[in-house]
Amino acid sequence: MPAAALRQHVVFRRISQAPQGRSGALLIGRATETGYVLAITAATDRPILIGLGSPGATQPAVNGIPQQRWYTDPHGEADWRQHVTTLLAQDIIAELAKD
Repeated sequence: MPAAALRQHVVFRRISQAPQGRSGALLIGRATETGYVLAITAATDRPILIGLGSPGATQPAVNGIPQQRWYTDPHGEADWRQHVTTLLAQDIIAELAKD
């Protein structure tokens, strides 16, 4: 892992349908010199990395994840996972943009 990435501001968010339940969505974002990087997992069939140039690109980027990548299981429906991922992503990028 590059040393520069370890020095960048990082924000973490997680949501589940039960306080100690399995994650429905887990996101980690970091600010870079050119924008933001967002990692999405738990809501999708495999981790997804998204590069964002501006906070306004957050919702379109999450909406651009193909529908078949979101999944449904006993811990959450695909549409709920996509919705909460969008909210968490916007929250993360808003916090990172304050710096």
